[in-house]
Amino acid sequence: MTAGEQLAQALRAEITALENVLTHLEAEQQALRGADAQQIESAARAKDAAIHALSSLQQQRPTAAAESAEGSSLSRAEGSLPSHAEGSSLGRAEGSSSRRAEGSLSRQIAELDNSTENRGLQARLIALGEQCTELNAANGLLIDRLAEHTRSALRVLRQQDGDPRLYSGTGGADSTRDSQSLGKA
Repeated sequence: MTAGEQLAQALRAEITALENVLTHLEAEQQALRGADAQQIESAARAKDAAIHALSSLQQQRPTAAAESAEGSSLSRAEGSLPSHAEGSSLGRAEGSSSRRAEGSLSRQIAELDNSTENRGLQARLIALGEQCTELNAANGLLIDRLAEHTRSALRVLRQQDGDPRLYSGTGGADSTRDSQSLGKA
């Protein structure tokens, strides 16, 4: 198997893993929208496992540096690639890391075989990474909203939300603050 074929095989495996991450992000979003704590926890664990699997595959990706022993022109220092998940997938490092990772993979493809198939796999990988980044950001916003909703509910329960009016048994407003008001209700 040529180095280009090995890279194509590795990129296909990464695409499958990234599709798995995307599936788990979608499940996480459903759980967040349903505000189901058990489903959220389960989805988050599954997503973390999928991300770990993707990271493992990225570390195993054949590099041009590995080919230097067989005559490749790249040096060992240039061989290690930043993972596309660090930049375009899941928002771990935005912007420049994503462009560096994309550029590094482009250089590696050019060094190994510059095949149309590997360029297409790279494009698919980038597109999936961007989808994951966007969905992960949306999930982050949902998490923030749920957290704020929970904080607001706690403030109301603890009567920390301004000076909420309580109604007495006679139907009149009672604004006295009693730390045991929940127990009396």
